[in-house]
Amino acid sequence: MTTTLHERSGLPGGAGNGRWPEPPGFLSAYSGYRSTALLDRLRATEYSYLDAAGHVYLDYAGAGLPAQTQLAAHAERIRGGVFGNPHSENPASAASTELVERARLAVLAHFNAPPEEYVAIFTPNATGACRLVGETYPFGPRTRLVLTQDNHNSVNGIREFARSRGALTQYVPFSSPELRVDDDAILQALALPRPGPLGAAWRVARSGVAPWAGRGSRARRQRSLAEEGIRDAGRPVAALSAGAVPRRRGLLAYPAQSNFSGVQHPLRWIQTAHEHGYDVLLDAAAYVPSNRLDLSVVKPDFLPVSWYKLFGCPTGVGCLIARREVLGRLWRPWFAGGSVYLASVQGDWHALAPDEARFEDGTVSFLQIPDLESGLAWVNSIGIDRIHQRVMSLTGWLIDRRAGYCRGRDLHPDRMLLQPRRCRGRVRTNQGRLAHSAAGTRPDHG
Repeated sequence: MTTTLHERSGLPGGAGNGRWPEPPGFLSAYSGYRSTALLDRLRATEYSYLDAAGHVYLDYAGAGLPAQTQLAAHAERIRGGVFGNPHSENPASAASTELVERARLAVLAHFNAPPEEYVAIFTPNATGACRLVGETYPFGPRTRLVLTQDNHNSVNGIREFARSRGALTQYVPFSSPELRVDDDAILQALALPRPGPLGAAWRVARSGVAPWAGRGSRARRQRSLAEEGIRDAGRPVAALSAGAVPRRRGLLAYPAQSNFSGVQHPLRWIQTAHEHGYDVLLDAAAYVPSNRLDLSVVKPDFLPVSWYKLFGCPTGVGCLIARREVLGRLWRPWFAGGSVYLASVQGDWHALAPDEARFEDGTVSFLQIPDLESGLAWVNSIGIDRIHQRVMSLTGWLIDRRAGYCRGRDLHPDRMLLQPRRCRGRVRTNQGRLAHSAAGTRPDHG
Protein backbone atom coordinates (compact mmCIF):
# COMPACT_ATOMS: atom_id res chain seq x y z
CA MET A 1 0.00 0.00 0.00
CA THR A 2 0.99 3.67 -0.28
CA THR A 3 0.24 6.27 2.37
CA THR A 4 0.61 10.01 1.97
CA LEU A 5 2.32 11.96 4.72
CA HIS A 6 1.07 15.54 4.92
CA GLU A 7 3.53 16.70 7.53
CA ARG A 8 6.99 15.19 7.23
CA SER A 9 8.40 17.63 9.77
CA GLY A 10 6.78 15.74 12.60
CA LEU A 11 8.72 12.54 11.84
CA PRO A 12 11.98 11.68 13.55
CA GLY A 13 15.14 12.05 11.52
CA GLY A 14 18.72 10.83 11.76
CA ALA A 15 21.57 12.95 12.94
CA GLY A 16 22.12 15.14 9.92
CA ASN A 17 21.83 12.40 7.32
CA GLY A 18 18.07 12.40 6.70
CA ARG A 19 17.68 8.86 8.07
CA TRP A 20 15.36 7.76 10.76
CA PRO A 21 17.25 6.46 13.82
CA GLU A 22 17.22 2.71 14.34
CA PRO A 23 14.85 1.62 17.15
CA PRO A 24 16.47 0.61 20.46
CA GLY A 25 17.76 -2.95 20.33
CA PHE A 26 17.28 -3.25 16.58
CA LEU A 27 20.95 -3.41 15.57
CA SER A 28 21.83 -5.85 18.35
CA ALA A 29 19.06 -8.18 17.15
CA TYR A 30 19.75 -7.67 13.43
CA SER A 31 23.43 -6.80 13.18
CA GLY A 32 23.46 -7.62 9.46
CA TYR A 33 21.38 -4.51 8.84
CA ARG A 34 24.54 -2.40 9.10
CA SER A 35 25.79 -3.92 5.84
CA THR A 36 22.79 -2.43 3.99
CA ALA A 37 23.61 1.26 4.63
CA LEU A 38 24.04 1.78 0.88
CA LEU A 39 20.28 1.44 0.50
CA ASP A 40 19.73 4.45 2.75
CA ARG A 41 21.88 6.58 0.48
CA LEU A 42 20.09 5.31 -2.62
CA ARG A 43 16.73 5.97 -0.98
CA ALA A 44 17.69 9.62 -0.58
CA THR A 45 18.97 10.02 -4.15
CA GLU A 46 17.63 7.48 -6.63
CA TYR A 47 14.19 7.32 -5.01
CA SER A 48 13.90 10.93 -3.88
CA TYR A 49 10.62 11.23 -5.81
CA LEU A 50 8.97 9.44 -2.88
CA ASP A 51 9.91 12.30 -0.57
CA ALA A 52 8.97 14.91 -3.15
CA ALA A 53 5.45 13.49 -3.30
CA GLY A 54 5.28 12.71 0.44
CA HIS A 55 4.90 8.95 0.07
CA VAL A 56 5.88 5.91 2.10
CA TYR A 57 5.72 2.94 -0.27
CA LEU A 58 5.24 -0.54 1.18
CA ASP A 59 3.78 -2.61 -1.65
CA TYR A 60 7.00 -4.21 -2.88
CA ALA A 61 5.23 -7.57 -3.12
CA GLY A 62 3.00 -5.92 -5.73
CA ALA A 63 5.65 -4.00 -7.67
CA GLY A 64 9.14 -2.64 -7.25
CA LEU A 65 10.04 0.99 -7.85
CA PRO A 66 12.36 2.21 -10.62
CA ALA A 67 15.53 4.09 -9.80
CA GLN A 68 16.27 7.45 -11.41
CA THR A 69 19.25 5.79 -13.10
CA GLN A 70 16.95 3.31 -14.86
CA LEU A 71 14.61 6.05 -16.10
CA ALA A 72 17.53 8.14 -17.34
CA ALA A 73 19.00 5.14 -19.21
CA HIS A 74 15.67 4.53 -20.94
CA ALA A 75 15.30 8.16 -22.01
CA GLU A 76 18.89 8.36 -23.23
CA ARG A 77 18.51 5.21 -25.32
CA ILE A 78 15.26 6.33 -26.94
CA ARG A 79 16.62 9.81 -27.69
CA GLY A 80 19.89 8.54 -29.03
CA GLY A 81 18.83 5.91 -31.55
CA VAL A 82 16.29 4.74 -34.11
CA PHE A 83 14.68 1.38 -33.39
CA GLY A 84 12.37 -0.56 -35.67
CA ASN A 85 10.40 -3.79 -35.75
CA PRO A 86 12.81 -6.69 -35.15
CA HIS A 87 10.97 -8.74 -37.78
CA SER A 88 12.00 -6.35 -40.54
CA GLU A 89 15.33 -6.14 -42.38
CA ASN A 90 16.86 -2.68 -42.03
CA PRO A 91 19.35 -0.86 -39.78
CA ALA A 92 16.66 0.23 -37.31
CA SER A 93 15.41 -3.36 -37.10
CA ALA A 94 18.94 -4.66 -36.57
CA ALA A 95 19.48 -2.17 -33.74
CA SER A 96 16.35 -3.42 -31.97
CA THR A 97 17.29 -7.06 -32.49
CA GLU A 98 20.74 -6.50 -31.00
CA LEU A 99 19.32 -4.87 -27.85
CA VAL A 100 16.63 -7.54 -27.42
CA GLU A 101 19.19 -10.33 -27.69
CA ARG A 102 21.50 -8.54 -25.26
CA ALA A 103 18.63 -8.36 -22.78
CA ARG A 104 17.95 -12.06 -23.31
CA LEU A 105 21.55 -12.91 -22.43
CA ALA A 106 21.45 -10.56 -19.42
CA VAL A 107 18.40 -12.43 -18.10
CA LEU A 108 20.18 -15.78 -18.35
CA ALA A 109 23.34 -14.35 -16.80
CA HIS A 110 21.38 -12.94 -13.84
CA PHE A 111 20.21 -16.45 -12.95
CA ASN A 112 23.52 -18.05 -13.91
CA ALA A 113 21.58 -20.09 -16.47
CA PRO A 114 23.85 -21.68 -19.11
CA PRO A 115 22.64 -20.51 -22.56
CA GLU A 116 23.22 -23.99 -23.97
CA GLU A 117 20.73 -25.35 -21.41
CA TYR A 118 18.16 -22.55 -20.95
CA VAL A 119 16.29 -20.09 -23.13
CA ALA A 120 14.58 -16.84 -22.11
CA ILE A 121 11.18 -16.40 -23.77
CA PHE A 122 9.72 -12.90 -23.45
CA THR A 123 6.09 -12.71 -22.33
CA PRO A 124 3.83 -9.88 -21.11
CA ASN A 125 4.32 -10.98 -17.47
CA ALA A 126 4.60 -14.08 -15.29
CA THR A 127 0.92 -14.78 -15.91
CA GLY A 128 1.59 -14.90 -19.64
CA ALA A 129 4.46 -17.29 -19.00
CA CYS A 130 2.18 -19.60 -16.98
CA ARG A 131 -0.44 -19.54 -19.70
CA LEU A 132 2.19 -20.42 -22.29
CA VAL A 133 3.14 -23.50 -20.28
CA GLY A 134 -0.49 -24.46 -19.76
CA GLU A 135 -1.47 -24.26 -23.41
CA THR A 136 1.62 -26.07 -24.73
CA TYR A 137 2.27 -28.76 -22.11
CA PRO A 138 1.33 -32.29 -23.30
CA PHE A 139 -1.30 -33.03 -20.68
CA GLY A 140 -3.29 -36.19 -21.28
CA PRO A 141 -5.54 -38.71 -19.50
CA ARG A 142 -2.50 -40.55 -18.12
CA THR A 143 -0.69 -37.49 -16.72
CA ARG A 144 -1.07 -35.45 -13.54
CA LEU A 145 -0.83 -31.79 -12.63
CA VAL A 146 0.39 -31.55 -9.02
CA LEU A 147 -0.06 -28.19 -7.26
CA THR A 148 0.50 -26.84 -3.76
CA GLN A 149 -2.46 -25.06 -2.20
CA ASP A 150 -0.72 -21.68 -2.05
CA ASN A 151 -0.06 -21.22 -5.75
CA HIS A 152 -0.86 -17.90 -7.37
CA ASN A 153 -4.09 -17.96 -9.36
CA SER A 154 -2.07 -17.62 -12.55
CA VAL A 155 -0.59 -21.04 -11.74
CA ASN A 156 -3.89 -22.47 -10.52
CA GLY A 157 -5.37 -21.59 -13.89
CA ILE A 158 -3.14 -24.17 -15.60
CA ARG A 159 -5.50 -26.80 -14.24
CA GLU A 160 -8.09 -25.72 -16.82
CA PHE A 161 -5.72 -26.67 -19.64
CA ALA A 162 -4.98 -29.96 -17.88
CA ARG A 163 -8.68 -30.69 -17.37
CA SER A 164 -9.50 -29.96 -21.02
CA ARG A 165 -7.14 -32.77 -22.02
CA GLY A 166 -8.26 -35.29 -19.44
CA ALA A 167 -5.35 -34.96 -16.99
CA LEU A 168 -5.80 -35.38 -13.26
CA THR A 169 -5.22 -32.37 -11.00
CA GLN A 170 -4.05 -32.96 -7.45
CA TYR A 171 -3.47 -30.38 -4.71
CA VAL A 172 -0.94 -31.04 -1.96
CA PRO A 173 -2.42 -29.68 1.29
CA PHE A 174 -0.79 -27.60 4.01
CA SER A 175 0.57 -29.66 6.86
CA SER A 176 1.10 -27.07 9.60
CA PRO A 177 -0.47 -23.88 10.99
CA GLU A 178 2.42 -22.01 9.35
CA LEU A 179 0.98 -22.96 5.95
CA ARG A 180 3.96 -25.10 5.02
CA VAL A 181 3.94 -28.34 3.02
CA ASP A 182 5.78 -31.41 4.30
CA ASP A 183 8.31 -33.21 2.13
CA ASP A 184 6.39 -36.42 2.79
CA ALA A 185 3.21 -34.93 1.33
CA ILE A 186 5.05 -33.93 -1.84
CA LEU A 187 6.66 -37.37 -2.10
CA GLN A 188 3.31 -39.07 -1.63
CA ALA A 189 1.74 -37.02 -4.42
CA LEU A 190 4.62 -37.63 -6.82
CA ALA A 191 4.83 -41.36 -6.05
CA LEU A 192 1.24 -42.09 -7.03
CA PRO A 193 1.08 -44.45 -10.01
CA ARG A 194 0.14 -43.09 -13.40
CA PRO A 195 -3.58 -43.27 -14.16
CA GLY A 196 -4.37 -46.59 -15.82
CA PRO A 197 -5.58 -46.86 -19.41
CA LEU A 198 -9.10 -47.94 -18.46
CA GLY A 199 -9.58 -45.03 -16.07
CA ALA A 200 -8.12 -42.66 -18.63
CA ALA A 201 -10.48 -43.94 -21.31
CA TRP A 202 -13.43 -43.56 -18.95
CA ARG A 203 -12.54 -39.94 -18.17
CA VAL A 204 -12.14 -39.13 -21.85
CA ALA A 205 -15.53 -40.66 -22.68
CA ARG A 206 -17.22 -38.97 -19.73
CA SER A 207 -15.80 -35.49 -20.33
CA GLY A 208 -15.58 -35.48 -24.10
CA VAL A 209 -12.04 -34.06 -24.10
CA ALA A 210 -9.65 -34.36 -27.02
CA PRO A 211 -6.44 -35.69 -25.45
CA TRP A 212 -4.93 -36.48 -28.83
CA ALA A 213 -4.29 -32.77 -29.58
CA GLY A 214 -0.74 -32.39 -30.76
CA ARG A 215 -0.22 -36.10 -31.43
CA GLY A 216 -1.72 -36.64 -34.88
CA SER A 217 -0.04 -36.80 -38.26
CA ARG A 218 -0.46 -33.07 -38.81
CA ALA A 219 1.15 -32.27 -35.46
CA ARG A 220 4.03 -34.61 -36.26
CA ARG A 221 4.45 -32.82 -39.59
CA GLN A 222 4.68 -29.45 -37.82
CA ARG A 223 7.26 -30.81 -35.37
CA SER A 224 9.29 -32.22 -38.23
CA LEU A 225 9.28 -28.91 -40.09
CA ALA A 226 10.21 -27.03 -36.94
CA GLU A 227 13.03 -29.47 -36.25
CA GLU A 228 14.43 -28.94 -39.74
CA GLY A 229 14.32 -25.19 -39.26
CA ILE A 230 16.19 -25.43 -35.98
CA ARG A 231 18.85 -27.64 -37.52
CA ASP A 232 19.31 -25.04 -40.23
CA ALA A 233 19.74 -22.37 -37.58
CA GLY A 234 22.75 -24.32 -36.31
CA ARG A 235 21.97 -23.78 -32.63
CA PRO A 236 22.25 -26.46 -29.93
CA VAL A 237 18.72 -27.52 -29.00
CA ALA A 238 17.08 -30.79 -28.08
CA ALA A 239 15.45 -32.78 -30.86
CA LEU A 240 11.76 -32.08 -31.21
CA SER A 241 10.60 -35.41 -32.61
CA ALA A 242 8.12 -37.07 -30.29
CA GLY A 243 10.03 -40.36 -30.39
CA ALA A 244 13.18 -38.75 -28.97
CA VAL A 245 11.41 -37.37 -25.90
CA PRO A 246 10.75 -39.68 -22.92
CA ARG A 247 7.16 -39.80 -21.70
CA ARG A 248 6.68 -37.79 -18.51
CA ARG A 249 4.27 -38.49 -15.68
CA GLY A 250 3.12 -34.88 -15.44
CA LEU A 251 3.92 -31.43 -14.11
CA LEU A 252 4.63 -30.22 -10.57
CA ALA A 253 3.96 -26.50 -10.10
CA TYR A 254 4.72 -24.62 -6.90
CA PRO A 255 5.99 -21.20 -5.77
CA ALA A 256 9.55 -20.73 -4.60
CA GLN A 257 7.98 -18.11 -2.32
CA SER A 258 4.26 -18.08 -1.70
CA ASN A 259 2.52 -14.94 -2.90
CA PHE A 260 -0.14 -15.68 -0.29
CA SER A 261 1.82 -16.41 2.90
CA GLY A 262 5.46 -15.60 2.17
CA VAL A 263 6.54 -19.18 2.93
CA GLN A 264 9.56 -20.31 0.94
CA HIS A 265 9.27 -23.90 -0.21
CA PRO A 266 12.31 -26.17 -0.60
CA LEU A 267 14.05 -25.96 -3.95
CA ARG A 268 15.12 -29.59 -3.49
CA TRP A 269 11.62 -30.60 -4.58
CA ILE A 270 12.74 -29.90 -8.15
CA GLN A 271 15.23 -32.76 -8.14
CA THR A 272 12.76 -34.97 -6.30
CA ALA A 273 10.12 -34.35 -8.98
CA HIS A 274 12.60 -35.07 -11.77
CA GLU A 275 13.50 -38.37 -10.13
CA HIS A 276 9.80 -39.28 -10.15
CA GLY A 277 9.38 -38.42 -13.83
CA TYR A 278 7.79 -34.98 -13.44
CA ASP A 279 8.63 -31.69 -15.09
CA VAL A 280 8.65 -28.69 -12.73
CA LEU A 281 7.25 -25.19 -13.01
CA LEU A 282 8.80 -23.04 -10.27
CA ASP A 283 6.89 -19.78 -9.82
CA ALA A 284 9.68 -17.34 -8.96
CA ALA A 285 7.75 -14.06 -9.31
CA ALA A 286 7.70 -13.36 -5.55
CA TYR A 287 11.04 -15.01 -4.81
CA VAL A 288 13.62 -13.42 -7.08
CA PRO A 289 13.16 -9.75 -6.08
CA SER A 290 15.03 -10.42 -2.81
CA ASN A 291 16.62 -13.85 -3.18
CA ARG A 292 19.39 -15.34 -5.26
CA LEU A 293 18.41 -18.13 -7.66
CA ASP A 294 21.18 -20.06 -9.41
CA LEU A 295 19.93 -22.17 -12.32
CA SER A 296 23.26 -23.92 -12.63
CA VAL A 297 22.49 -25.51 -9.26
CA VAL A 298 18.70 -25.91 -9.19
CA LYS A 299 17.16 -26.78 -12.55
CA PRO A 300 13.42 -26.17 -12.87
CA ASP A 301 12.01 -26.81 -16.32
CA PHE A 302 9.92 -23.63 -16.35
CA LEU A 303 10.54 -20.39 -14.45
CA PRO A 304 7.97 -17.56 -14.82
CA VAL A 305 9.15 -14.05 -13.88
CA SER A 306 7.61 -10.55 -13.91
CA TRP A 307 10.33 -7.93 -14.16
CA TYR A 308 8.38 -5.04 -12.65
CA LYS A 309 8.44 -7.04 -9.41
CA LEU A 310 12.23 -6.70 -9.35
CA PHE A 311 12.85 -3.11 -10.38
CA GLY A 312 9.55 -1.42 -11.22
CA CYS A 313 10.16 -0.59 -14.86
CA PRO A 314 9.34 -1.73 -17.49
CA THR A 315 5.87 -3.08 -16.90
CA GLY A 316 4.32 -5.36 -19.48
CA VAL A 317 7.46 -7.47 -19.86
CA GLY A 318 7.95 -10.86 -18.27
CA CYS A 319 9.84 -14.04 -19.03
CA LEU A 320 9.45 -17.76 -19.24
CA ILE A 321 12.90 -19.19 -18.64
CA ALA A 322 12.76 -22.77 -19.90
CA ARG A 323 15.12 -25.67 -20.35
CA ARG A 324 15.89 -26.35 -23.99
CA GLU A 325 15.35 -30.04 -23.33
CA VAL A 326 11.67 -29.57 -22.49
CA LEU A 327 10.86 -27.49 -25.57
CA GLY A 328 10.49 -30.76 -27.45
CA ARG A 329 7.63 -31.75 -25.13
CA LEU A 330 5.61 -28.64 -25.89
CA TRP A 331 3.03 -28.32 -28.65
CA ARG A 332 1.64 -24.96 -29.72
CA PRO A 333 -2.08 -25.08 -30.57
CA TRP A 334 -1.77 -22.13 -32.93
CA PHE A 335 0.75 -19.85 -34.63
CA ALA A 336 1.07 -16.13 -35.20
CA GLY A 337 3.29 -13.58 -36.79
CA GLY A 338 6.69 -13.79 -35.19
CA SER A 339 6.31 -17.39 -33.99
CA VAL A 340 5.97 -18.95 -37.46
CA TYR A 341 8.75 -19.48 -40.00
CA LEU A 342 6.60 -20.55 -42.98
CA ALA A 343 2.84 -20.95 -43.42
CA SER A 344 1.01 -22.34 -46.45
CA VAL A 345 -2.54 -21.26 -47.21
CA GLN A 346 -3.20 -23.80 -49.97
CA GLY A 347 -1.30 -26.64 -48.34
CA ASP A 348 -2.72 -25.97 -44.85
CA TRP A 349 0.59 -26.45 -43.05
CA HIS A 350 3.05 -24.29 -41.18
CA ALA A 351 6.57 -24.47 -39.75
CA LEU A 352 7.22 -22.74 -36.47
CA ALA A 353 10.18 -20.43 -35.97
CA PRO A 354 13.25 -21.89 -34.22
CA ASP A 355 14.09 -21.76 -30.53
CA GLU A 356 12.43 -19.17 -28.28
CA ALA A 357 10.92 -17.33 -31.26
CA ARG A 358 8.40 -20.18 -31.57
CA PHE A 359 6.82 -18.98 -28.33
CA GLU A 360 6.95 -15.21 -28.84
CA ASP A 361 3.77 -14.26 -30.68
CA GLY A 362 3.67 -11.04 -32.65
CA THR A 363 6.22 -8.29 -32.19
CA VAL A 364 7.94 -8.27 -28.81
CA SER A 365 8.12 -5.04 -26.80
CA PHE A 366 11.36 -3.97 -28.44
CA LEU A 367 11.41 -0.51 -26.85
CA GLN A 368 10.89 -1.91 -23.32
CA ILE A 369 12.81 -5.20 -23.31
CA PRO A 370 16.23 -3.44 -23.48
CA ASP A 371 15.39 -1.82 -20.15
CA LEU A 372 15.87 -5.23 -18.56
CA GLU A 373 19.61 -4.99 -19.13
CA SER A 374 19.88 -1.69 -17.25
CA GLY A 375 17.44 -2.86 -14.57
CA LEU A 376 19.39 -6.04 -13.90
CA ALA A 377 22.65 -4.09 -13.90
CA TRP A 378 21.13 -1.78 -11.28
CA VAL A 379 20.06 -4.68 -9.04
CA ASN A 380 23.44 -6.38 -9.42
CA SER A 381 25.28 -3.15 -8.56
CA ILE A 382 23.44 -3.12 -5.24
CA GLY A 383 23.77 -6.85 -4.70
CA ILE A 384 20.90 -9.29 -4.28
CA ASP A 385 22.41 -10.55 -1.03
CA ARG A 386 22.37 -7.01 0.41
CA ILE A 387 18.73 -6.64 -0.62
CA HIS A 388 17.93 -10.00 0.98
CA GLN A 389 19.62 -8.96 4.25
CA ARG A 390 17.66 -5.71 4.34
CA VAL A 391 14.33 -7.42 3.73
CA MET A 392 14.95 -10.12 6.32
CA SER A 393 16.04 -7.62 8.98
CA LEU A 394 13.06 -5.33 8.55
CA THR A 395 10.57 -8.18 8.31
CA GLY A 396 11.94 -9.90 11.40
CA TRP A 397 11.84 -6.66 13.36
CA LEU A 398 8.26 -5.98 12.32
CA ILE A 399 7.08 -9.41 13.42
CA ASP A 400 8.99 -9.20 16.69
CA ARG A 401 7.41 -5.84 17.44
CA ARG A 402 3.97 -7.13 16.54
CA ALA A 403 4.36 -10.10 18.88
CA GLY A 404 5.48 -7.77 21.70
CA TYR A 405 2.55 -5.45 21.03
CA CYS A 406 0.13 -8.35 21.31
CA ARG A 407 1.67 -9.69 24.53
CA GLY A 408 1.53 -6.28 26.16
CA ARG A 409 -2.17 -5.94 25.41
CA ASP A 410 -3.36 -9.49 26.09
CA LEU A 411 -4.00 -10.01 22.37
CA HIS A 412 -3.26 -13.09 20.30
CA PRO A 413 0.07 -12.95 18.48
CA ASP A 414 -1.08 -15.82 16.26
CA ARG A 415 -2.97 -13.18 14.30
CA MET A 416 0.33 -12.93 12.47
CA LEU A 417 0.66 -15.92 10.19
CA LEU A 418 4.37 -16.67 10.27
CA GLN A 419 7.58 -16.44 12.22
CA PRO A 420 10.35 -14.05 11.07
CA ARG A 421 12.69 -16.63 9.59
CA ARG A 422 9.87 -18.24 7.65
CA CYS A 423 7.87 -15.43 6.09
CA ARG A 424 10.79 -14.12 4.00
CA GLY A 425 9.70 -10.56 3.52
CA ARG A 426 5.96 -10.91 3.07
CA VAL A 427 3.70 -10.26 6.04
CA ARG A 428 0.01 -11.12 6.02
CA THR A 429 -2.42 -11.20 8.92
CA ASN A 430 -5.09 -13.80 9.49
CA GLN A 431 -7.86 -11.22 9.49
CA GLY A 432 -9.90 -11.53 6.34
CA ARG A 433 -7.53 -14.11 4.87
CA LEU A 434 -7.91 -17.40 6.70
CA ALA A 435 -11.56 -17.49 5.73
CA HIS A 436 -10.37 -18.10 2.18
CA SER A 437 -8.09 -20.91 3.29
CA ALA A 438 -10.73 -22.53 5.43
CA ALA A 439 -13.16 -22.52 2.55
CA GLY A 440 -10.57 -23.98 0.21
CA THR A 441 -10.51 -20.92 -2.06
CA ARG A 442 -7.84 -18.40 -2.86
CA PRO A 443 -8.09 -14.65 -3.22
CA ASP A 444 -6.35 -13.07 -6.16
CA HIS A 445 -3.52 -10.74 -5.19
CA GLY A 446 -0.69 -9.54 -7.37
